[in-house]
This record gives sequence, structure tokens and C-alpha cells, in this order.
Amino acid sequence: MDIIKEFVITLVSTMVLITAVEVILPDNSMKKYSKFILGAMLISVILNPIVKFFTNGEETITKKILAYDSNNLYKEETNKKGKEIQLESFKENFSKNINNMLQNEFEDYEFRNYVKCDVNLNNIDIDIKEVTVYVKEKKKGVIRKIKKIDKVDISDNKTEEKKSDSKYENIRTFLSKELKIEKEKIKVINDEG
Repeated sequence: MDIIKEFVITLVSTMVLITAVEVILPDNSMKKYSKFILGAMLISVILNPIVKFFTNGEETITKKILAYDSNNLYKEETNKKGKEIQLESFKENFSKNINNMLQNEFEDYEFRNYVKCDVNLNNIDIDIKEVTVYVKEKKKGVIRKIKKIDKVDISDNKTEEKKSDSKYENIRTFLSKELKIEKEKIKVINDEG
């Protein structure tokens, strides 16, 4: 676009110069020679871009095309990063919303969670694969009650897991109802540390 702009400016400037010279020249035998020279000058101005194109035009066009392509590639890369950030922000906010729901429903516990899900931002569609909730009882006062340690049976870990799950079954039921997912996708883990 700059090349065309420069060509038009040069052509108009040359035409104005030629017209001014023709007006100034006296009517004598020199006028036809000067018109010939001014016409040759105008033809050289018109042919100059064509000559430039044939001498190094291919290189110039190639550079312009590459610059345009790299600019588009940069925009695509920026859009991709922007979508990734948007997706991560959405997942983070979704996780915070789950924590807030749990905190409002079960005030005696502290929660943190991890959600595995696929999100389609175009349709705002969430496919929840798994929700893992870590539960911790809130500290009441300075002195914390020490809990009795249950007997651990190494041979049968399944009973311990079921015992922990049954304690937090109401949390699983609540999340299943609120998120409209199956209870099997929800894990509630004691985070007493």
C-alpha cells in the first residue's frame, strides 16, 4: 500500500512540475524540445515502479507476504494462549464455587477440592470427570481435641475406606445433587494431617 501511495505522490508532483515549467517557458523553438524532455521525464516516472518490480519486486513481495503470515501466526498463538488462560480461570473459579457451596452448607468443615473436567467455553458445557474434596474439621478455640486413632488392619483396606466415606456421605450426596453428577465421580478424603 505504501508503494502505491509513493507512486501517486511522485506522479502528481511530476505533473505539477511539468505544468509549471510549460507555463513559464516562452513560445519559441525551444518549447518543443523542452516538451520532449518533460514528456520523457514523465514516462520515466511512470515506468520506475514497473522496473523496480522486475528487478527486486519478487523479493519485496515475498518479504511482505512473510511479514503478513508471521503477524497472523503471532495473532493465532496469542489467541491460543488467551483461550488457555481463560479455560484455567474458568476451572479455578468453578473450584472456588464448589468450595463456597460446601462452606455454606457444612460450616463445621474446611474444604479444598480438585476437579477434573472438560470445558467447552463456546457452549459453556462442563463435563465433570471427577471431584476430589479434602475435608478438615474447623478448629474450635485454642485447644484442639485429640482424636482416638482407629485400629488399622493392613489386610483389609477397603473397610477403612468405606468408614471414611460413610462419615462424609452427606457431602457426597450434596455435591451429587448440586453438580448433577453421579456419586461415584465424587471422592471425599479426610485432610486432618
